Amino acid sequence: MSISTMIHTARTGLLTTQTQIAVTTNNLTNAKTEGYTVKTVSTATLMAQGRGAGVTVVGIGNTINEALSAKIRKATSATAAEETKANYLQTVLTSLGTTKDGSALESSMTALMDAINTAVYDGAGADALLSTTESLETWTTTLRDSSNAVRAASNSADDAIGESIEQINDILQNLDKLNDKITLTTASGKSAADLIDTQRTLLKDLSALVDITAFSTNTGEIRVYASNGQQLLTSSAMTLEYTTGGTNTSITLNGKDITSNLKGGTLGSLISLRQETLPDIQAGLDNLATTLADTINAKASLASASPPPSTLTSANTIASAGLPGTGTITFMTVSQSGTTEGNVLTSVSVNLSTITSAADLNTALAGSNITATEDATTGHLVLSASSGGVVLSGDGTVGTKGFAHALGINTLVSGTNAADMKVLVDETTFPTALPASTTVGEKTLITGDTSGLQKIWGALDDDISFSAAGTLPAASKSAVGRIAALLDDLADRTEATQEAASLSAATRDSLATTFDNAYGVNTEEEQTKLVSLEQSYKAIAQIMTTAQDMFDSLLSMMK
Repeated sequence: MSISTMIHTARTGLLTTQTQIAVTTNNLTNAKTEGYTVKTVSTATLMAQGRGAGVTVVGIGNTINEALSAKIRKATSATAAEETKANYLQTVLTSLGTTKDGSALESSMTALMDAINTAVYDGAGADALLSTTESLETWTTTLRDSSNAVRAASNSADDAIGESIEQINDILQNLDKLNDKITLTTASGKSAADLIDTQRTLLKDLSALVDITAFSTNTGEIRVYASNGQQLLTSSAMTLEYTTGGTNTSITLNGKDITSNLKGGTLGSLISLRQETLPDIQAGLDNLATTLADTINAKASLASASPPPSTLTSANTIASAGLPGTGTITFMTVSQSGTTEGNVLTSVSVNLSTITSAADLNTALAGSNITATEDATTGHLVLSASSGGVVLSGDGTVGTKGFAHALGINTLVSGTNAADMKVLVDETTFPTALPASTTVGEKTLITGDTSGLQKIWGALDDDISFSAAGTLPAASKSAVGRIAALLDDLADRTEATQEAASLSAATRDSLATTFDNAYGVNTEEEQTKLVSLEQSYKAIAQIMTTAQDMFDSLLSMMK
């Protein structure tokens, strides 16, 4: 080997070692940088006339198992989805409570039944009826509060969907910019390994928001797709659109609804929560509220306050009641005070098959002390006595309900769902007694009679037929039993989702550990490598120095 060849070979060794030292130092510097993978220097032997003539750097980077990266993204997406759902369910469960730790829904119903029971034994005294009315108010307030908690969670999910869309759009834009940088860097012959690390980190962040599939081109650019092949990033980034708080809950791309294509991740879970999970819980609450309201109203409509009020106004409109009916109803005026309190003053039986309007009823009541009118503003039936109070009795029906029940006469509570349930009576109008007679001169309402209250309490304590609602199946249960079923169902789903989130997180973490072990920076190994490279650098430098000395000596001898 000539001296010049020796110097050239040593020089290539120095340059290569310098690059290796720089890369190793950079590895150590970024050892704790999220998403950074260890880089290595690829080298090749230089040949001259069939002989080795040094070494050169041919690349800087690494070879990542993309299948493993894809698994990590899938696990990240699954974990984010389950954790998001678990967090929302836990929030609602905390608001509603549990059968184990106590629930306002359950305790308020128990308190209402206790208050009714006390009023029964108290003979429907004023204080006991006031307590019963207050307990009824507490129960309806609890229903509204529970419904508001679910709706608040739905509104929160709506806001979070908007935030997730913004984050997805930002990541897609950043990935698009990275694609351009990677293309330019690769074309210039430089290493794009650090850019690809950043790309991989952004893809992982994106997968936490929505389930994706990603492919790399031969130039290192990335292509991203959602479920069903929905394009998110191709030659340019797509922009998703969503209006928070709007009536249109669709996520669109260029005006097309792609909501169904966005699965998994935080966004997919939020969509499912807003469209399915939370509405199911709301449906269960609404079914509970309306079924219990209808149950107690059915019994209350058979009874009357004692003394009875001079005017009864229906809670429902005449048009919605479904007149005409079948059978007969007796309309009475009853003495409200004095020695004749509770006695029948007038009594008229009406064939419901002839009644289609307030005017028809008023005609049928001609000659009595009662007038029937339709409120011009609300469309409700108004029964007014010129003397005494109004009391109804009889088994006439409208559709499947009793006449008073269908119209909403002597109704305790009213509402179309849990959110608008309200109390319509006070302690003076609370129906407590069942009419005992329809004969003029006889006593129909007996002071201290609580037969009406007993009917209401029994209805709540007996099995009630509940239809299927949300995730709750149809069942026959008591009021407290159905509340417990609703709460237990929510608690079970919350626990199951939390367990699923833990399992998904364990899978994600295990895969991440495998990735880090394979491609993360092992500081001990890199430090050992750095020491070895520095020693090699010194040895090569010494060879160059020796060769240079030999060359200088040769030149001196030739002079």
